[in-house]
Formats: sequence, structure tokens, C-alpha cells
Amino acid sequence: MPPAQDRDDALRIMREAYEAFTMKHKHRIISQLHISEKRVDAALSLILSLNPKPGNALGSDPSDEANIIIPDFIVNNEDGEITITLNNKIPELQIEQSFDQAMANLERTAKGRPKKGSEFIVSRYNDARDFIRVLTQRQQTMMSVMSAIVKIQKEYFLTEDVYKLRPMMIKNVAELTSLDLSVISRATTNKFVATPWGIFPLRFFFSDSIGETAEDGNAATNRKIEAEIAAMVESEDKRHPLSDQRIMEEMTARGYDVSRRTVAKYRDRQGIPVARLRKKL
Repeated sequence: MPPAQDRDDALRIMREAYEAFTMKHKHRIISQLHISEKRVDAALSLILSLNPKPGNALGSDPSDEANIIIPDFIVNNEDGEITITLNNKIPELQIEQSFDQAMANLERTAKGRPKKGSEFIVSRYNDARDFIRVLTQRQQTMMSVMSAIVKIQKEYFLTEDVYKLRPMMIKNVAELTSLDLSVISRATTNKFVATPWGIFPLRFFFSDSIGETAEDGNAATNRKIEAEIAAMVESEDKRHPLSDQRIMEEMTARGYDVSRRTVAKYRDRQGIPVARLRKKL
């Protein structure tokens, strides 16, 4: 960049007051460098407009630039009726006709004893039949699990309101589907559903019950807690952001029984920085 006061001040901040910059202590930058608040603001604006990792755009594999998610299910709300579509539906499979005919000929000529060399044909035929059966069973299992999730979380899929999410665990889905817990766990791992308002991992809909809310007496879920925390952070005074302790106190006042550690965990899970890093300089 060509020499300029903003650039020179920005370089001084990086070289001489980097720790104060990372801690977002503007007053310390002013006192250390003995420059006006107006100049500090201009230099900080310049710094924050730059890309801190310019090398990321060079020499990267194009396939790594985007993580494309293809949803396994599509859920739509059509006038109050929820529809579920399996997005990776496999075409109907069947054993090739000539192979099927070869098996029929073997059965007619074997007369109780397999012909010499027929073991290979029989083995491949059974493998193909079992493969088709397993694929069909997998599709049925996935649809059964997704249908159970939609049934339990019907209010959410009708309203798009995260506060409508009910506490749900794998055992609740197992009760509706009669499937083993391990089967449901595998069927929901790294699987995604597309809704009119976004794509979500199936694990998004699973949540524990966290106490009772003072307002309606219904059990809160960790998704509700996360939504409350996000709303608080969104509306906070950025010059005086809320600490985890303050957020906990506000949550307690609203009737949520959560600890400061729980607040920190859910804040981190949403990618929300700590208070000092949210502070507007």
C-alpha cells in the first residue's frame, strides 16, 4: 500500500501494540502510541478490512474450496401436510435376465447335485440377491427413522421455530421405529435433511431436556438455550458485550436453569467469541 497516515498507524499498532489490539483495548493503544482516538479508529478500520490469511487463495485444491452437502432427505410443508422424500433414492434393481435364466437352468439339470463349476454362479447370484435386499432394507430404515423424527418434531417442521423443538433422544426414535439404538445411531450419523429454510444434520433435531422454563412450564432443550444466547448476543451493546456470567444471570431470570459453564459451551458451539473479542473498538 502507498505510504499514508492510516497505513503507518496500522503498522505501528501491529508492531508496537499487538497485544492490546488482540485484546481489543483501544485505550491502551492510544496511550502506548500517543496518537488520537480518531487516528486509531481509522487505522483499526484499515486493519479489519484486510484478509489475515491471503495465502489460502493460492495453491489450494479447487475441490477443497467448498464442502458441498447433498441432503439425504427433503422435507416440505404443503399446506400443513409434511412430506418426506428420500433424496438418494436408488432405482429399482433386479438381477440381469440371462443370469437369472442361468440359475433356472442349473436348478433343472442339477437333480439334487450341483453341476461341476456351478458353485461360482450360485455364489454370485446369492451375493447379488443379498445386495439388493440390503439396499432396500437400508432405504426402508432411513425413511422409518426420518419419519419418526418428523413425527416427534412436527411443530418445528410446521413453524420453523427453533423454540418448538422438543427434547428428543435416540431411544425416543427407537420406541417409534422398533429399531435398535445402534441402527438409529448409524442412520443419523453424517446424514442431512433439506427444508425450505435450510439444510440441517439429522443430529440437529436431537437434544436433551434442560429443566423447566418459567414462562410456559415446558421442558427446554439445548437448542432453545442456544437460540436464547444467540438472541442476547445479537442485541447486546457491542461496546459493552455480555460476559458468560451476565448471560447466565439473564437466562436464570428468564427461568432457565443453566450454569456459566453451560453458557460457555453453547456459545462456543455456535461459534460466538468471548465477550472481549465481541467488543467494538
